[in-house]
Amino acid sequence: MRINKVIAFCFLSLGTSCSSMFHVIDNYIVCNEYDNNQLDCNPAYKDSPFVEYVKSVMWNSNTIVVNQQLPDGYHNWFFVIAKCDTLHCHCQDSLLGPFSQEERDSILAVRGIDTLKMERKVWRTPY
Repeated sequence: MRINKVIAFCFLSLGTSCSSMFHVIDNYIVCNEYDNNQLDCNPAYKDSPFVEYVKSVMWNSNTIVVNQQLPDGYHNWFFVIAKCDTLHCHCQDSLLGPFSQEERDSILAVRGIDTLKMERKVWRTPY
């Protein structure tokens, strides 16, 4: 049942150009459009977090860590931070970044986030 809701969300919010998608948490998905993985939330919500060229995501109930790999091979890191206790697409969660790997590591340390305890998904990139 959940898969059907997520597929319906993908078609309703992103159109039929979403060739594949992965449900992260709440209504956050990574959708593949033209070999460009995109982290998105329901675009109907104002200021919804959006990141293109997603290589990987790690997440727990209140944080998403996004590794962006640009076509030139350069990596950036982004954080989606829950505004409330948990991530909710419609609650104006904050998108922070881009950050370098060193800045990412510093933020993880300051916030006390153990990435070994986070769920994760990695994609193969076309370049």
